[in-house]
Amino acid sequence: MCSLWQWLENATRICEAKFGTLFLYENDVMRAVALHNAPPPYAEARRREPEQRPQPGSSLARIISTRRVVHIPDIDLGARLRLAAQSAHWRSNASDGADAQRGGLGRSNWHLPARGTAVHREADRASPKLCQPSRHKLKAYSVGEIEPIAGATLSPSYLDNIRKEINKAHGRSLRTLSGKIFHIEGAPAPTKLAIVEWDSADDAKAFYNSKVWTDLKPERDKAQKTVRRYIVEVEP
Repeated sequence: MCSLWQWLENATRICEAKFGTLFLYENDVMRAVALHNAPPPYAEARRREPEQRPQPGSSLARIISTRRVVHIPDIDLGARLRLAAQSAHWRSNASDGADAQRGGLGRSNWHLPARGTAVHREADRASPKLCQPSRHKLKAYSVGEIEPIAGATLSPSYLDNIRKEINKAHGRSLRTLSGKIFHIEGAPAPTKLAIVEWDSADDAKAFYNSKVWTDLKPERDKAQKTVRRYIVEVEP
């Protein structure tokens, strides 16, 4: 029998959703107990407010009363849902993959299985495959060893733009480019390091092969030389 976390991971994968949320329903309260690949703003909102008391007429209340899938074509169709999204400081677009801050939940469903759990997913495709083994994508870090070119610097607008694009690609710049480096042992340390945390190595590889990254190469090359750049996964 698979764990609830594995059930959520596989439900998200099978439904081709961008992320999943697992709720536990107890004492008239829905409590978020697990997240899978959730965008940082949404994950933070759930950490701050893990419990929700379903309001009459809301999607959660409908799930509880009917114990059936609730399909939401667009979150903007319901005033109550819009207020709920605003209170969580986050709105998503699961249907077209747009940036979370652009708004709209797109096509989504809420499913209430047995034992009081609920999963937010993109399509209603219940399947026995939910408990089949799957490889969990491990978090990864990309490391760029940088040697600046004398007299040249990257513009603030470049750094702002590239960090925004990294966020859209499921990465988080650790802002080490201008940080102080302390040599411990071995060969001399590089002059600068660019370290980015990614949801997975696949996300990192996709970004560094993207048009956004390659289009900005001429500007990077004017200000710095990349000695090497590599990706490392965390241990399972």
